[in-house]
Amino acid sequence: MNTLIEVVPGKVSGVPIIKGTRIPVSAIMDNFNAGVSPEDIADLYDGLDVETVEAVIREARAPRPA
Repeated sequence: MNTLIEVVPGKVSGVPIIKGTRIPVSAIMDNFNAGVSPEDIADLYDGLDVETVEAVIREARAPRPA
């Protein structure tokens, strides 16, 4: 599986982040759940495009295997 989300011990306190960044997935999801559009979220973070934001949202919401 090609994932956009990673956890790196010692990086951003080990919280899930967008791979290759220091952007916490929770920051993306908190904004999205508050009604901020993927386009506006991408504008908030340098280096993120709308497609990446949408993919992170899909991945974060996908059920995790047990």
